[in-house]
Amino acid sequence: MIEFKIGISYFTSGKVNTKVIEKIGKTLAAMANTKCSFMEEGYVVLGVADNSDSCNQWKAVYKEMQLVYGAHQIVGIEQEAERYFNGIDNYSWRVCDLINQSPIIDELRDYVLANMHVVDFKGKVLLLLPAKKKIKVCHAIMIMSFIVERVPRQCMLRQRIEMLWSDYQMKKIRLCCFIGVK
Repeated sequence: MIEFKIGISYFTSGKVNTKVIEKIGKTLAAMANTKCSFMEEGYVVLGVADNSDSCNQWKAVYKEMQLVYGAHQIVGIEQEAERYFNGIDNYSWRVCDLINQSPIIDELRDYVLANMHVVDFKGKVLLLLPAKKKIKVCHAIMIMSFIVERVPRQCMLRQRIEMLWSDYQMKKIRLCCFIGVK
């Protein structure tokens, strides 16, 4: 499983895009919890446009051309890293910091941070964030989340789950909102 993200910041302002960071955390958690017999790791790859609109916006801001490889538009992280983070090392450190702050479970966070790496692909620098399969999953909490998100508010089951959820939160036990998150 592979998910592509063009970068971590807004192109025009350089501010970190918290929605993208949240999506990266959710994607890593989903990958870690997806059974896939032929692939033990999933990756979020930074530096590849996930759609043509974002690629066109990137080209307009950075005045660079993407590398087209099959159906993928590879822009790399160099321009974003240089412009907003003073280099790829600082960019990588910022990604580490953001992953560290994200609400993914410790086991997954530690794995991502220990195994993330920068690669050169045909002259474009990419940042790979891996998610290893077989990270522990709390299925009961996942089911509770699913029910709370999809069942009408007036349903007794949802009300009971929300009450249990608030009891847990009051006891300072952090529950996951999505798979793999604490």
